[in-house]
Amino acid sequence: MENLRQHSWSDGAKPHEILQDGQVILHHRCLKCGRDFAKEEGDEFWRAAHVGLLKIEFLREDVNEQWIGEGCPGEMLASDQTKWTSRNGRTPGVAGKNSQSVG
Repeated sequence: MENLRQHSWSDGAKPHEILQDGQVILHHRCLKCGRDFAKEEGDEFWRAAHVGLLKIEFLREDVNEQWIGEGCPGEMLASDQTKWTSRNGRTPGVAGKNSQSVG
């Protein structure tokens, strides 16, 4: 939980709300590192995500664990470019493992 609090969210403390496939998705983007995190409204846990042109997709579990575990690196990392392309094809609205809450 502390690691996510290290980020500087683009919308402040209140996440951006996006309607996707009938679900309200909450989204945060860090101004410093450019990483995106998302969760369905009502879920406790945030996940590493990719925000595409038409939808938000969760990233692979190994990327999720890394981004949640290490906190904000303070700048955009070149290595994140390849991680953004590692989407697992799972969009919010499908049951699965989540990793961290922000309170």
